[in-house]
Amino acid sequence: NLNPSGNGHEVIRLQNYGGPAPQGYAFNNSVFFGGVVNVASGIKPNSSGNTQFNVTGNTTFLAAAQVDPRFHADVAAFANNVSIQRLIETDYRLRHDSPAYGKGAVITSVRQLLDIERPSVACASGAGL
Repeated sequence: NLNPSGNGHEVIRLQNYGGPAPQGYAFNNSVFFGGVVNVASGIKPNSSGNTQFNVTGNTTFLAAAQVDPRFHADVAAFANNVSIQRLIETDYRLRHDSPAYGKGAVITSVRQLLDIERPSVACASGAGL
């Protein structure tokens, strides 16, 4: 999806800024969907097991091919002006028939992130917060 300026977001940005090209970056067993890979020439990839789809730029830094990761939600159908609320409510789990199944993040939605149990804090009265 595009940002309000009409550009794709950067998924990765690695630059050398006039010095020697930095090395040693590793992106492994990750899922990248949409956006731009902005990696300066001379920076060598150290990546394996990644899945990327609808990604532009120096995509070979991540993986040799673009393959739909098959999320539960049809993320590819989102308009560029998708609401933040819809993004929050989206289920980004990978389907069991996904070529990336078993890879990527363990937390797959904002709701899941917010539902993580936090230890209660004891008050002077002994009740938890």
